[in-house]
Amino acid sequence: MTRHDKRRNNSGRRRADIKVPVLIWGINPVLEFLENAPDAIEDIYTLPSFGRKKRQKALLHQAAGQNARCRTVMDFSRMEMPASAVHQGVAARVRPVWLVEPDQLHTLWKEETPLVVVCDQITDPGNMGAIIRSSAAFGAHAVILSRRNSAEITGTVIKASAGAILHTRVCVAGNTVKTLQKLQKEGLLTVALTADRSQPIWNHDLSTPIALVLGAEGKGLRQMVVQNCDTRLHIPQSPSVESLNVASACTVALYETRRQRSGAS
Repeated sequence: MTRHDKRRNNSGRRRADIKVPVLIWGINPVLEFLENAPDAIEDIYTLPSFGRKKRQKALLHQAAGQNARCRTVMDFSRMEMPASAVHQGVAARVRPVWLVEPDQLHTLWKEETPLVVVCDQITDPGNMGAIIRSSAAFGAHAVILSRRNSAEITGTVIKASAGAILHTRVCVAGNTVKTLQKLQKEGLLTVALTADRSQPIWNHDLSTPIALVLGAEGKGLRQMVVQNCDTRLHIPQSPSVESLNVASACTVALYETRRQRSGAS
């Protein structure tokens, strides 16, 4: 096994070491790293046909300008890339510069009002990528994941985030309840986003330091997590439509937070 192979965690699932480099793929994700975190790139891999089109040539030109090491490979079959991946002929191995340690979270907001997203056992990579993208778009300082039973930050997640992972931070913490208690001690209001008829989200003051807590797909938040949050809020919607999925609900909640903080009416 190589250092990029997976190992088992305490839950019995195979899980990648979160500190080792991650394989990403596709022109946009690779360009995002070249433009915003070139030092995080270890290697760029291209298929023999890559470089014939305009955008491909532009990527290679930018890689050369950043002194990024490019290697031609015959295929990606021996790399940890899903068979369904839309790689567009290019991939790269990047160091996880998006990671922040739990005890460093408070350094992210400095003089700003804290806003973090806490994910309680969200396992779908597409949802995780969309949550990271919305978090970056609406100014969340970090997305906090539980170490166990959460989607790993893989190339699939990074692809779904459309490169937004470089514009926020990801914190892999231990127990979710202990994480909430720590955030509360640091002055953040922990807000459980639920599907029940709790207080509508727009009736609550979100201009204060906030930790928005999201639950797993289908199951929602675990009861022990809800019980350790300061308040519960829901997003009112038409009763004829099923509840929003977790990524969409996150986007709405973050938008409302940003709206209130900007002073919009």
